[in-house]
Amino acid sequence: MIKNNFGNLYLKMNQLELAFLYYRQSLPYALNSNYADVICESGLGMAKIYEKQHFEDSVLHYANKSLAAATEGKYLSYMMQSSNYLAEYYRKINRLDSAVKYFSMSSA
Repeated sequence: MIKNNFGNLYLKMNQLELAFLYYRQSLPYALNSNYADVICESGLGMAKIYEKQHFEDSVLHYANKSLAAATEGKYLSYMMQSSNYLAEYYRKINRLDSAVKYFSMSSA
């Protein structure tokens, strides 16, 4: 989906407002259409934006949404990306029990 791709592009360029706008437009369509790959990418992108803004609840919500879609769709690369992201995030906020859980998941 093109809006998701624009979100990815703007996130890489560190233009968070534009990335956020495109992810917010692509995610509802992907959820309604059940495009698991777009849900994975948009969800992880949203989590990264919220991390930079220090919104822990939103980071975890969108990263877990990404992981759930990847698991349901059996997208192994997205499962690994999402679980690695969650593991690193939990390590950064010093919740090591959760970090170990997601590191284990990503290596499995």
